[in-house]
Amino acid sequence: MELNNNDAKIARYLWDTMMIRDAEFLAELPHSSEEKKFLITPWETNQIIQNLEGVSTHELEGFLSMNDGMFGLTPINSGEQAFTLHPHADPSDYHIDEEPAIHVETEIHIKDVFGILLYKRIRALSENGGSWVKKEDAIFEIKNSLMLPDDFIPQSWMAIVENDEPIESERVIEDIQKILGRKWIYVFSSYEDGKAIMPYFFYYRKGGVFADVTEEQLNSILSGEFEALRNSPEFRTFTMTRTLKSVIFNLETKGSRELRKPLFDDAKIKLLMNENLVIENDGKFFIRESVSVTDIESMRNGYLDLSGKLSSEWMKRAVHL
Repeated sequence: MELNNNDAKIARYLWDTMMIRDAEFLAELPHSSEEKKFLITPWETNQIIQNLEGVSTHELEGFLSMNDGMFGLTPINSGEQAFTLHPHADPSDYHIDEEPAIHVETEIHIKDVFGILLYKRIRALSENGGSWVKKEDAIFEIKNSLMLPDDFIPQSWMAIVENDEPIESERVIEDIQKILGRKWIYVFSSYEDGKAIMPYFFYYRKGGVFADVTEEQLNSILSGEFEALRNSPEFRTFTMTRTLKSVIFNLETKGSRELRKPLFDDAKIKLLMNENLVIENDGKFFIRESVSVTDIESMRNGYLDLSGKLSSEWMKRAVHL
């Protein structure tokens, strides 16, 4: 049977996730007056729509009507439904041709280097496709191997592992899913009132994608690019942000204006002196008495904005593979 574009997307998704279709996770819904939970499972209709471009409930209904000998719907959660295989259906009878290999372009943005690295890590952790992957496992493995500051890890990644607060927008999910403009990573989330609350698990779109570049190459590119950034004059904004945070901590927690090593090395003291924040007395360095915590916080906020722009521009930087 010839499929239209949206039917082909749905068919591809069901084929890709066939091995994990029965995976389940009960996610708590934050700030709920009741102890409500949402059952996350890959074939739940919200998950399918979230992971496919241009597919709505209407398209899912149309696909089911054409494939009712293989698939059905079953109620789960409160008012939500999930695709199921009919008891007599044999998964081996359902086959989709593998997508052609995706060759990485010779020049791509740093953000896409991170995306390909995440895709490969998910694939490696999925036990040959047999399990979905916890978001923390994939993200922290990459973060720990690169040893980059959080500010220079994709902020969509950090937004879903730093706390349990609901995501601000589904754009966070889309930012994780897309590599080189297409959705290559499947993300599974909790939902409330039709809105994604928090992603929990990852999986990967199958095929011979990104086979011509290794994780080691990608790690090397990111490490080298960050080292170049760290040695650039522009990186001063990030260093100042961190240094001023330490000053605020000293003033508020320790009640001390003295800048002692090892927290404040010569380079950091020089930065603060260039801002006319420091005086020297008998070989010791102090934050000036005329400078208040409010003054430091205001200055830091300004550098935070600049540091955020630095990270954003770095993600857009083109690199050669």
